[in-house]
Order: sequence, then C-alpha cells, then structure tokens
Amino acid sequence: MTSGGGQDWYTDAEPIDSVALWLLRLGIDRRGQLTAGPPWDLAVRAGVLIDLRLTGRIDDSDNTTYIDEGAPDGEYEDVVCDQLLHGGFDSETSWIDRGRVRARDVAQRLVDAGEWRVKAAPLRPGGRVFRAQQDRYPALREHLDAIAQDARPARSHHEFATLVLADQLFALGGGHGALELRWDECGPYEPLVQHASIRIRTRAAMAQLGASGGGG
Repeated sequence: MTSGGGQDWYTDAEPIDSVALWLLRLGIDRRGQLTAGPPWDLAVRAGVLIDLRLTGRIDDSDNTTYIDEGAPDGEYEDVVCDQLLHGGFDSETSWIDRGRVRARDVAQRLVDAGEWRVKAAPLRPGGRVFRAQQDRYPALREHLDAIAQDARPARSHHEFATLVLADQLFALGGGHGALELRWDECGPYEPLVQHASIRIRTRAAMAQLGASGGGG
C-alpha cells in the first residue's frame, strides 16, 4: 500500500513507505479514533523530516544539507520545506520543537484519500477527531511488535524509527522500553528520533508533575 492510497490493510509484503503516515495509523485507539495532541505533533514532525529524506526533498548525504524549495500554502511537504528554509529555524530539531505543521495537518492526507474520516471536536486537543475505516491496522501492529521483541529484523532504518516513535507515544501499548538501547537501528535518523523522543518524555513528565501539584 502506498502512503497516499486508500486500501485498508498493511501487509508484510509492503514495507512502510512513510514514517509520518504509518505512525498516525498506529495512533488509532480501540474506538477507532485518533486524538492528535502535542506529543503526536512532535513525533509526526520528526517522521515528516525522515520522509522528506526518503523522497529526496532533503539530502544531507554529502555533509551539506539540501532542502527542496517549498510553498507556504501547498501540501504539507511543501509547507515543511518552506518553514525550514524561511521560517527562522536554526536547525531541524528546533523545527521539531516549534514547527507549524501538526499531526492533524498530516492526518488530513488520509482523510483526502478516503481512508479516514474527520469530525469536529471542540473539546479535544486540536479540535478534531480522526476516525479510521477499519480495525486499528492489526497486521502492522503485529509486525512492529515482532521487531520490538527482536523476533524479526526491521527492513529499514525508517521502519525502526516508526517503531520507536510509536512506542514513545504508547501507540503499541508500551512495554518496549529496551528500544532505547537500540537507537542505532534508526541509522541516519537516530538524531531526529532521539530528539523527538526526549521531548515527548519531557512533556509527559511535566504533565505528570503538574497533575500532582508540582511535586509538593
């Protein structure tokens, strides 16, 4: 299945071809919904930066970074390139922190493809709830869980990056903490994944501290 396709099922025969979009698919909960809050924004922005490398719109293979020219009002890939070039960000990691592309902006791609639906939800983070048309992508979850358990190898660095980011968001149910000992399996994407993961954990810790009244 291609990242923009409307087919229902992931299969082992078809590798993950977009970190950001497959990560969002893993966020579908037991109600068939995704509520994309700030931690998802961080993870999806890291995923988009990886995807732009996969498609050649970012290239740092020769020790210099090339970023394709984008557009502020185009598809989300164009918006990201435009922000990186003209948005005043001093690094890609600073864009992960403060970029103006959110998970819901990327999720709209799945809505446009007919794979998901979206409805307004003013009281939810982001003001929208996305709903999948089918059951939580079980084959994808089984595949990534097997990689997490070291029962099968990841087929690419970006596939492992998808697994790590999903685990940080508890999209796979948690319990895979040892993945942090395997950062290197993200290959050249390790700095992006590690940065997003640290920011996600920091946000979670701050939220927990706030919920407990500031620790005394």
